[in-house]
Parts: sequence; C-alpha cells; structure tokens
Amino acid sequence: MTTNLVLASFTLTYTRFHNHTLVIKGLTGITTGTNAFSVIAVNPY
Repeated sequence: MTTNLVLASFTLTYTRFHNHTLVIKGLTGITTGTNAFSVIAVNPY
C-alpha cells in the first residue's frame, strides 16, 4: 500500500568524493526506545 507518507528526514553534511552510509532503522510509529524509527550517518573510517 502506497501512502506517500514521509517517514523521516535527514540533513546530510557531506564531503565530495567520500563514501557516505545512511542507516534507516526502527519501526514506523515508534518514537522512543530501542525500536524508535531514525536515520543515522555511519562514519566509514
């Protein structure tokens, strides 16, 4: 089912010519605790 719902937004500050990894984790509708929906940037080095 498609609803066009925005689940998360993230502001990325980036460096050109470097790899960037984003992790999308959690359960939709959960805002606290270990299962909270979020987007995290992971430093590759």
